Amino acid sequence: MHKARPAPPATDGFLQHSPSQSYEEHRWRVLRTNRLLRSISSKELEHLLARAHWLRCPMETVVVQQGSPVDAVLFLTEGRAAAVMEVPVPGSRDFWAFVHFLGPGADIGLLSLVDGAPHPATVTALGDVQAVAIPVDVLQHYLRSHPARYRALAQVAVENLRTYQKAFPHGWTRLEPGHVLC
Repeated sequence: MHKARPAPPATDGFLQHSPSQSYEEHRWRVLRTNRLLRSISSKELEHLLARAHWLRCPMETVVVQQGSPVDAVLFLTEGRAAAVMEVPVPGSRDFWAFVHFLGPGADIGLLSLVDGAPHPATVTALGDVQAVAIPVDVLQHYLRSHPARYRALAQVAVENLRTYQKAFPHGWTRLEPGHVLC
């Protein structure tokens, strides 16, 4: 597996967007589809992005590992990823459950802003993925400065928890170690 690395400059053509739309406009439009980010003003989002860094993750990159601390919330701007959870089964360490697919506008690690818990699932890139990583401390400072935004965060957290609940209506799915979902 690969490690995520900083995104290349905009001139490499990594993001697919219309010729009439600039690279920055495309990223901005995708970020505004996120449930939390669309609730904040453009000026506030610009301030958050000024403290963020961009990641590019090639296919099969483990974007985040289940159980690792959340130091930044990731917002996908391009590509698809799959979230899987290691399920504790006595005597086995290779039992995984598919949770859901993530695409542009999805967030990774947002629940940690509520409870500080580590990543609940491993997220793996299914192709080239690009994301912006906003440090947790930056988002927490922002939320403390704008308490009304906690309601939007609470709504997103509840939606995320419901997604995890829906992931397991028919039991668990066994995946072989290192298996990549397509």
